[in-house]
Formats: sequence, C-alpha cells, structure tokens
Amino acid sequence: MICVSLGNLSFQEAIKILDQVEMAELRLDLLNFNRREIKKIFSSHPNLIATFRSGRKPEKERKTFLFEAITSGARYVDLDLKTDLDLLNQIKEKIKKSNCHLIISYHDVRKTPSQIRLQQIINQAFRLGAQIAKIACYCRQPADNARLLSLLDDQRSIVVCGLGPIGLVTRIAAPLCGSPFTYAYWDGYEPTSFGQISYQKLSKVYKLFNFEKIKIFLPGNQHQRFKGIQRS
Repeated sequence: MICVSLGNLSFQEAIKILDQVEMAELRLDLLNFNRREIKKIFSSHPNLIATFRSGRKPEKERKTFLFEAITSGARYVDLDLKTDLDLLNQIKEKIKKSNCHLIISYHDVRKTPSQIRLQQIINQAFRLGAQIAKIACYCRQPADNARLLSLLDDQRSIVVCGLGPIGLVTRIAAPLCGSPFTYAYWDGYEPTSFGQISYQKLSKVYKLFNFEKIKIFLPGNQHQRFKGIQRS
C-alpha cells in the first residue's frame, strides 16, 4: 500500500487529494491547519497517520494537535523514538480510549546503522509500545538497501524507508518484501522526505508487478484486507 505524505499545502488541497487515496500521512508540523480543520480531516478519512515532528513549532501545540487528531479518528499516530517519555505515555493513554495505533519511528539522515544496531532500535520501539516500527535511514551504498529490507524478515510490523537517491529502491521494494506500506508524495507538491517517489509514478511501477493481487494486513485493520493500489 502507498501512504501519501502531505505537507506544505492548503486544507482544501489536502481534502481533494485524500478523496483519491487509500492511506495518507498528515505532517502537521508542515501544515498550517487549525484545530477545527484537524478535527474535520481526521474524521473524514479512515486511514490517516498523524505526524508532528518536534522542533518546528511549540511543544504545547504539538501535543494539542496530536490529541485532537487521535480523538477525531486518526488510525495511527507517529512519534519519533527520541520523543519525551512523558508525552509518549500521554499519547499511549489517549490511544487506549480510541481506535488509534502507535507508530514509533527512527531517523538517521547521515547513514544506515549496522544490522545489530537497527535490530536494537526496532526492539526498543516495540518495547515502548509500538504497533509499527518505522526505520528511515540514509543509504550511501546498495548494501544499505539490503540491510534495511532484511529487517522485514520479522513477524512484527516494520516499515523501512531508504533516504537519498540510492535508497529509492527500498521505497519501491519494501511493500513487496513485507512492509505494510511505503511513503510517497503527491505529484505537483513537495516531498516531505528526501528520496520519496511520487504516488503516481509508484502506482505505475506496482501495476507492472501486479501488486494489487498481493494482500497485506495492517495493524488496526485486522479484519480488512487491502489489495494494493485501487485508485491511480
């Protein structure tokens, strides 16, 4: 499945795109939405990720907006592995009262760590309560792609993203190797991460592999099987 990551666009533009996709990430730290708009957008689509990275806006706003997304119907909330434990615990308590699930993500924009280190990071994410662990690392050589994709040989739900031009192959191959989804940007707008491919191009690639015939389970959707790209 392709998850379209949205940032740096208007509320109306986001609504128009969400009408055409099966899954999306709302980068709230890159969007100038108010609480009313957050409530409306997360209650209008059943499969959205709420992400609000720290550093760009006040922490109070970050907490308020994530809480609003969860109570409004977000399917997932994505927190960085380095997130303050107090906020993490508050989010986990909020999730208990909703149908939301937790993604804990790790990012390294300089390199891909060793296999042992990556496995330690994944184990830490699940110990902290993640339903999905996301690993996004900069790939300097093809072996980095192989190391990331090898993480998918696991019974737990793991998403891997290779950052940079060399890492592009992981964004294409990951769902074919067991990742529940991969991230892409919408044509005509800015990518939210270095090395993303557009939803439109990725859809065409997957059709060549008959990806729509591959059935994948997502945490939080145990009774619903997705069939890859249903809209293009």
